[in-house]
Amino acid sequence: MAVLQTLLSSTVTNLILSGAAAGVIIHQILRRVFIDLYPLTTVTIVIGTHWVLLSAIHRYGEYNLWEANQRAFSLVCSTLASLATNILVYRAFFHRLRNFPGPFGARLSKFWAVWQTIKSKARYYQVTQRLHQEYGDYVRTADPAAIQLVHGLKATVKKGPFYAQLTDSVHTTDDPIFHKERRKIWDFAMKESLVDYGPIVEEFTTVLHAQIDKSLGQPVSANALTKHYSYDVISTLGFGNSTRFLEGESTEVAKRVFGAIERGVVAIGLLLHVPYLLTVMETFTYHGPMGGFNLWAAEEVQRRKKVGNPRPDLLGHLLKNTKEDAIGRELLDNEARMIIGAGSDPAASSLAVLLILLAENPEYQVKLREEIDQAFENNTYACGKHLPLLDGIINESLRLYPSVIFQNQRLTPPEGLTIGSVYIPGDTIICLGPYQQGRDKRNFVDPDEFIPERWTTQPELILNRTGFFPFSLGHYNCVGKTVAMMELRSVVARTVKDYDISFPAGVKFDGKEFFSRIIDHFSTGVPRQDVVFTKRHA
Repeated sequence: MAVLQTLLSSTVTNLILSGAAAGVIIHQILRRVFIDLYPLTTVTIVIGTHWVLLSAIHRYGEYNLWEANQRAFSLVCSTLASLATNILVYRAFFHRLRNFPGPFGARLSKFWAVWQTIKSKARYYQVTQRLHQEYGDYVRTADPAAIQLVHGLKATVKKGPFYAQLTDSVHTTDDPIFHKERRKIWDFAMKESLVDYGPIVEEFTTVLHAQIDKSLGQPVSANALTKHYSYDVISTLGFGNSTRFLEGESTEVAKRVFGAIERGVVAIGLLLHVPYLLTVMETFTYHGPMGGFNLWAAEEVQRRKKVGNPRPDLLGHLLKNTKEDAIGRELLDNEARMIIGAGSDPAASSLAVLLILLAENPEYQVKLREEIDQAFENNTYACGKHLPLLDGIINESLRLYPSVIFQNQRLTPPEGLTIGSVYIPGDTIICLGPYQQGRDKRNFVDPDEFIPERWTTQPELILNRTGFFPFSLGHYNCVGKTVAMMELRSVVARTVKDYDISFPAGVKFDGKEFFSRIIDHFSTGVPRQDVVFTKRHA
């Protein structure tokens, strides 16, 4: 007690020095403890500490309330200032990664990346490309030798802290055991219903063409058309209930909800560099940036539980294989959001890019028709069927413009990871993205050029096929890849068969300039572009 009274009665200078010493100690503790998931606890500790100090100083230091508050405030602020200074000095000069090259500002804080995202207008993938050109492979991880070590089936890394900030689902969990068990359920659901999904996809392609027929010869937004298509498809495959965007009959609720998705991914795209802020937003705001979407998804789960014998859908399988308890209900709500979010935006962006690339390269429409015309039987098309040139065009589009540009975080094992001759310490976040690998000269010849033949008649243009992973690889690959390919094949094949795709008259399309404006907000944001559909006459 005497020591406490001496401290509380000491001069303000001594209190500040004590706070500085406390900051040093706290920094050493925080280097070994992960607190990012507990913002409310952290704020409570800071406020609680101030209140305890205020009470103690007022009681034992014989100061009035105002003076006690000043002294408590000085002690807390000096501790926080010391903590911040210690963190910055450590990161700048003593961090275990200090010998890796990179911008000095990036050493100090991830807010450097946030600022670069803002400056680049949400095109951080372009910032990363410039960093690799200036600093080499290991400013982020760009070495093709790392692909199998980071994303392969035998990889020893696990998901990074970004995923720890998100709600648990088969996609977002950072628990490998939970993921393995839950993924089995998803894979079985996909396999069991795949034969039913094809006809549903084709139905919506027919609806899409009905809408195209209403605006023949007129400019229409490729972006809006493909978004409405993907929303309708995934809501039906996921919940057995179409949002009916294509017919223009969607409810105001659905429009508001899907608008919230678009705004939400923008927020996520900015905050993915500082993922703990996602937790802060979830904690201190009403359900975070996608609150309306979260509530809608939960209501859809409840609606689906009451439906008897619907058309085959994914949620039906998940309901049968999820416990009816609090944890199970939360898991279903989380995965319902994942079905819509991961199943709509990426597919829509890929379809928009494909339509634009075909308009830019009409010679491939001609080449593709020869293959497609032979594939139709009784005037019907099976979207699960592989066609060499069709899949080549789709693959080349995904190589150049993957539907998710975000570099998935992985965490090296405690013993570290050696890639070639480079050793990366344990528990280090590494990022290896499909955009960078798809454009690496060590993986592809003329990597910036659209050459679908590299997937068909010119395989020598592919130097390292593992550099192509738009759906990720290994245990965490995209569970909906097969369905996504069905959508892409169906729309591209049937649309090219029935229509000529071009740009509006008078439009001088500059592909390099246009695609340089693609935005990275977790999923790929394709700039608006009008196209014109003209009925093809055989």
